[in-house]
Amino acid sequence: MKANVLLRASFVILSVATLAARQTPAPSFSITISTTESTVKVGSEIAIKILFKNISQEEVDLAKIPGDHGGEFHNVVDVRDADGKLTPGTEYKQELEGRRSTVNGHHVLPLTSNFTQFLKPGDVMQDSLVITNLYDLSKPGKYTIQIERSDDVRKTVVKSNVITVTVAP
Repeated sequence: MKANVLLRASFVILSVATLAARQTPAPSFSITISTTESTVKVGSEIAIKILFKNISQEEVDLAKIPGDHGGEFHNVVDVRDADGKLTPGTEYKQELEGRRSTVNGHHVLPLTSNFTQFLKPGDVMQDSLVITNLYDLSKPGKYTIQIERSDDVRKTVVKSNVITVTVAP
């Protein structure tokens, strides 16, 4: 009797663990971000380098715009202040999100060419963006930055590492 109850309990635990593993599939790629300067002066441009690496055993296709810039077009960027509050977006970011139709009184359409880069297992794709084009970092303080992107193959969201940038007066 005790062995039967133990066997049933083990089966339930194994079933729950299997179901949980199915709900959170492993991503097909990783994202690593970095910046050359961890401390900048107010008003300085902050460029972020983005590396995507295929960590799966299959070919992965990722959309991007030509060149090693324009990472804001295919990635979600999260910038928070030292208190964990979201940092206000610039007019440009609001335009990209479709919340504004003008920037500085001019109508802006974020038109660009896209292409798909195919990454074999282990291959890396580089992109970048200028974080100060997207977020208002005019106040001195520490800011955390993270990027995420949808993994259409595994139907999950991939998040990068978190980096911290200090904006000094």
